[in-house]
Amino acid sequence: MLLQDNDRAQYDFVSALHRVNEGSVFLVGDLDQAIYQFRGADVSLPSIRKCIPHRPPSIPACMCSP
Repeated sequence: MLLQDNDRAQYDFVSALHRVNEGSVFLVGDLDQAIYQFRGADVSLPSIRKCIPHRPPSIPACMCSP
């Protein structure tokens, strides 16, 4: 689920998922992007990132191919 450019239904869905899954929700997004207003995204909604406690994932080692 993207964390930017959400409409009210998506915002409510992610909030409900967060409650049901005891805080285990994976979100991806680019905070400098806002391209989905044509489909009803509302930039005035509070950022999901601000409403759901979060922490960046810990990556112990680089898993890139040589």
